Order: sequence, then C-alpha cells, then structure tokens
Amino acid sequence: MSAPPPDGTTVRTERSILAIAHTVTSTTRLLDVLATFDGDHRLQLFLTTAPGATAPDGVSEFLADLEVKAISWNEAIGREFDLALAAASSGPLHEINAPLVSFPHGAGYNKYLQQKAESRKQKAESRKRKAEGCLWAEP
Repeated sequence: MSAPPPDGTTVRTERSILAIAHTVTSTTRLLDVLATFDGDHRLQLFLTTAPGATAPDGVSEFLADLEVKAISWNEAIGREFDLALAAASSGPLHEINAPLVSFPHGAGYNKYLQQKAESRKQKAESRKRKAEGCLWAEP
C-alpha cells in the first residue's frame, strides 16, 4: 500500500484544475462550467480569487455560503496546474502556471453590436434634448 498524497487528500488524482473567481456573476458562470467535472475523481479542483478584480464585493461571502474553501492567490501562483479556468479576463492571470481557458460570463460579454449611423445620431440628439432640460446642462 502506497503512502497518501502529501497534500492530505485521500484520493489520488491525475490532473489539477484551478478555477479563478473574479465577481459573483463570473463565479456563477464558473460554477456552471465546473459542474461538467462533477464526479470525475481523476480531477482535483482548486479555487482562488483574482486580485484586482473589478467588482470583488460579495465573492468571498458567496463562496462561504457554498462552503467552498478557496486557496490564496499566492498559493495558486506558487503551484502548477494542468488547467486554469476563468470567466473574466481581468487581474494578473498571466501569473498562473497553467494553460488558461477564459470564457464569457453573460449574454452581452464582448458582444459586437452593429448599429446604423443614423440611430446613433438620433440617440445623441435625444440625450441632448434631455440634458437641455436639466439644471446642469450647458446652454
């Protein structure tokens, strides 16, 4: 019988995946993707929060409510992973030692909208008319 793995786990895994949380919204998308790995005992999943996230409020509480134990960013950048997943692209993701897959976290994420030039002009005129009725508008 071989010795248990050094990190205290009781099951030997073949691959490690790091999930990187940025915001509550992107973390919910991340959890959707992580569900595909549910039950695959060959994988060990880790989760960390990215420093410098644009809207980190609530992420720690959200993870605590889910009873998810995250590793620190310093621990994450000090380890090697087989894959890293993120549902946002902000922060120092380049510091992670793993191939990174970044995916969208909402219907409008990086969405390209094609508008006709006259519709933009109409909207600008509408905003100007609204502004003229405000106290702060310049004549």
